[in-house]
Amino acid sequence: MIKSFGEELKRLRTRAKIGSRELSRMIPNKGEAYVSQIESGRIKNVDYNTAFMLLKNIGVTEVNIEKMLKHYGIIDPFVEKELLNRQIEQMELHEHRMKNDNDYADRYLANQIEEAKIHEELTENGDDFTDNKLVNQIEEQYQLKKESLEDRNKQIFEFFNSLIKHNVDKANEVINNMFDLINTDFNFFLKLMEIDYQSISKEEKERLVQLIRAREDGKDGRFSS
Repeated sequence: MIKSFGEELKRLRTRAKIGSRELSRMIPNKGEAYVSQIESGRIKNVDYNTAFMLLKNIGVTEVNIEKMLKHYGIIDPFVEKELLNRQIEQMELHEHRMKNDNDYADRYLANQIEEAKIHEELTENGDDFTDNKLVNQIEEQYQLKKESLEDRNKQIFEFFNSLIKHNVDKANEVINNMFDLINTDFNFFLKLMEIDYQSISKEEKERLVQLIRAREDGKDGRFSS
């Protein structure tokens, strides 16, 4: 019985008579052992675009690819973002109403108690009672992202505390400039932070800093309005 995406990938790849190394070479920026590691379970989390490409390269139709990926909880990032945003909105609304609407809170508690009783009865009767798999995975991913962001936020806080402690002048310049930017043009600040600076070379970063400093000093006409 097929239980994982890796097992299904191996079955379909074998049927298509394509070697694991050959299939790995069809995927950009992946080593030759990549497919083998997915199939053996050593790589458990495969992103949507890569999984889609793997299945398409072994001859699976796009319609069936969508069905398979949904079955294994590998979600289109656009759909995932929409579901996450919707879930966040619902959670925020729920938290607000729980705090400010006593009637809503009472009804919610009563429903939870009733659902627990039904669950207990179904379990005792031997019925299969499971939550929707996709919803559970979305919730788990949301919690993991939230925990990761909270951890990063703590690290940033610790970094600036350390900067203040060891170089107060530099901290004064950096923190005040960032504070002013957030308060005066938050959308611009967000756009700056959405850029993946890891993909930019050291030389390009230095050139970017030089261009901004030149504009600040009024030396570079290319930045003139």
